[in-house]
Amino acid sequence: MNDKITLKEMLKENLVLIAIIVVIFCVSIGMAVFKSMQKKDINDYAKIKEQNFDINKKIDTDKVYKTNEYQIVHISDYTLVNSYFLRYNRMTLTNPEKAWNMLSKEGKEAFNLDYDKYLAFLKDKKTILTYGATVKQFKKEGNIITLMDTENYKYKFTTHGVWDFEVEFIKLV
Repeated sequence: MNDKITLKEMLKENLVLIAIIVVIFCVSIGMAVFKSMQKKDINDYAKIKEQNFDINKKIDTDKVYKTNEYQIVHISDYTLVNSYFLRYNRMTLTNPEKAWNMLSKEGKEAFNLDYDKYLAFLKDKKTILTYGATVKQFKKEGNIITLMDTENYKYKFTTHGVWDFEVEFIKLV
C-alpha cells in the first residue's frame, strides 16, 4: 500500500473546501478595499465641510484656473436672493424690454399683458431710490422666493435653476 497522497489526489478530495476558502479570501479583500475607499470619501467630505467658508474672502479673479480646478465659495441665501433682485432691478433701468421678458405670465398679467403699461409703471413708480434698493426681507420656500425691497415693493421670484428665474409683483405700491 502506498501511504503517499499525491498533490493531485489531495486537490481532488478537497476541491470544495479549497474553493470555499478562495471565495472567502476574495470577498474579504473586496470588503477591505471598499471600506477603505468609503472611509477616505467620508474623511475628504469632513475636511471640506470643516473649512471656514467666508463670503468676504478675497477670490483671486486674476488667476487662470486649470481644467477641473476651482475654488469653493459659500453663497448665503440672502446673497443669492439679493443678486437675483439686483439683476432684475438693474434691467428695469438699463433694459426694460429684457426686464419685461423676465416677468412671469402672472407678472405680465398685472399689467394686462401690455408692455406700455409696464413702462409707464417704471416711469411713474420707480424713483432713483428704487434703483438703489436692496432686499429688506425674504422668504424662500422650495423654488419660490418672496421678498420685499428697501422701498417696500414686494416681488415673487420663481427659480427654475441658477440664474434662471421669473419675476412677479405681489404688491404694486
